Amino acid sequence: MNDFKIVSKIREKYFAKSKPVSTMVAANGFTVKGAKIEIEVTAVVSK
Repeated sequence: MNDFKIVSKIREKYFAKSKPVSTMVAANGFTVKGAKIEIEVTAVVSK
């Protein structure tokens, strides 16, 4: 949560036109030592 303003600025830079939904939560830890973020993606692929 301490990095919210930093993350928000970066997100705005890359997603200014599409504005995808996002969620920021405080986590006690990650499974990979030293990790600062986790990204979860759901995509629809047309065939």
